[in-house]
Amino acid sequence: MTTWVTPYIDQPIEFWHELHSRFGTYIQEVYFPMPGQGLGSGRARQSDTFTEAFLQNASFNKSVLVNSVVLPLPIEQIGPPICETLHDLHAEYGVDRVVVSSLPLARMIRERLPEYRITASVLMGIAT
Repeated sequence: MTTWVTPYIDQPIEFWHELHSRFGTYIQEVYFPMPGQGLGSGRARQSDTFTEAFLQNASFNKSVLVNSVVLPLPIEQIGPPICETLHDLHAEYGVDRVVVSSLPLARMIRERLPEYRITASVLMGIAT
């Protein structure tokens, strides 16, 4: 069976419940932009009216997108606040998946947050 990873869109929780009841077996996870200003999610800002309800109540695995090809600061500076945000998302909502486009950031996350499942973005440009 093929499973999909789908992006978060800001919809009421009823939307996510319906999606899960109809297609839950086909959706591996839903990725959402890294919360916070200037942390580099790689997605354009979108409404976050329903994000809290999604994080608290949606039955899908949730994955944080930290997918900027160019992060706003060097990894040594931006990595710690990203890891803090990931830690908070895990503590508060049980989020334990992240998509990254930076190998040094992936290494930092692995070292600081070993409970996270890390997925390499296609934007990482892995050649070997």
